[in-house]
Amino acid sequence: LTFADCSHWMIVEPWQVYGEVYGHANRTIAKSSKQGSPYQAGWFLRESELGDPWLSLLDHWVSGQYGDGAMIYGEDSSSDHVDGANGKNSHGGVNIYIRDQSTTTTTSRASSTLTSTTQTSTSTSSS
Repeated sequence: LTFADCSHWMIVEPWQVYGEVYGHANRTIAKSSKQGSPYQAGWFLRESELGDPWLSLLDHWVSGQYGDGAMIYGEDSSSDHVDGANGKNSHGGVNIYIRDQSTTTTTSRASSTLTSTTQTSTSTSSS
């Protein structure tokens, strides 16, 4: 996962994000723009919340303040935690790269194929 401008990014195993409902729990980040070695951050994946999972460089509550704790991803086109000066929308959205381990395609840059999608959300306000 990365902001489109690559200012904030993280590498995680897919099972750290999905595979089980974990509420709020520490999940392992293999490396990120914050730290070059594995560490953990508290994320949310609740069955009843459409905005989950919330994926951030630091614990969810710290990341809500943005800056170095960037909230990189939230589901359901939610504008919570993602708008404002340090949110994903001010960085061009989010790119998600998923390694497809079922392919044997080899390129000069990697030994597997990567799939890319971009997520952006728009903010609406109501009075």
